[in-house]
Amino acid sequence: MSKKFEFKIISCEDLDLIKPLWKNLKDHHTNISPHFQEKYQTINFEDRKEELLKKSSRCNMRVEVVSDCDKDCFVGYCISSISDEGKGEIDSIYLEKKYRKLGLGKEMVKRAIAWMESQDTDELKIVVAVGNEDLLPFYSSFNFFPDILSWKRRKRNRLGKEACGSTNYNSIP
Repeated sequence: MSKKFEFKIISCEDLDLIKPLWKNLKDHHTNISPHFQEKYQTINFEDRKEELLKKSSRCNMRVEVVSDCDKDCFVGYCISSISDEGKGEIDSIYLEKKYRKLGLGKEMVKRAIAWMESQDTDELKIVVAVGNEDLLPFYSSFNFFPDILSWKRRKRNRLGKEACGSTNYNSIP
């Protein structure tokens, strides 16, 4: 594996460059989600891209990619944004599995935080999908900590039935 990596900022108009990596992140979330696999299966890149661009109406977004210089390919990305209300967020971050534990993710998060702080943001946040709890120590090393637990009600299928394998929390004492 290469020991030479390049970090590069791309414009929000070039988000399509990360589409293959985003799809890998989507597949990862589909595989680890204990309750909402169908949500991750149905979301598509174009909708997510539109959501990100809408969130940051002035294109107040930072998209960083990391490349393996020997293979001349992107191996990770980090999208951070600042809302019109001055709230900063790491919206999406992904690093190919074989490139993890090399400090690349840490470097992308450090750079995203530095950019958001330089823009006088009121607060910084990151949302971590359920199933990705093994990343909590990583994010807490940057002073991110849980604030609230947000629960969503699963929709019933068209037959009015819960999906197989769902947990019935009503039966828990």
